[in-house]
Amino acid sequence: PFINIKDFLPNFESPEPDGFAITETGDIYTAVFSTSLVLHFNSKGELVEQFKFPAKRITAVTFGGVEHDEMFVTSANLHLDDPTKLDAEPDDLGGAIFRVKLPGVEGVLKPQFQLWRWSWFII
Repeated sequence: PFINIKDFLPNFESPEPDGFAITETGDIYTAVFSTSLVLHFNSKGELVEQFKFPAKRITAVTFGGVEHDEMFVTSANLHLDDPTKLDAEPDDLGGAIFRVKLPGVEGVLKPQFQLWRWSWFII
């Protein structure tokens, strides 16, 4: 493997990489589920920095904004299995989307696609 997340987060029982995004320089920003973290690796696989969010389940990272220098991070609620407990942990903002401005970073936008609905007519 290019990057083994467990090597960088040995104190977490199961640090699972989730959605990620890359920059024009080949850096990787990856969400790590169950850790509250997004890890930033350079193109050599070295950990450059980490971002901590007020949500335990960080799920995906993407770039946007006019200059592609804004990191958007999605998260999941801790109690999706029981909707009556969605607000049970007020310090966890799981389910929120976070935005971080990263001056000097230019993220690669993810491909866009559109599904077309075709209608076939038999005459």
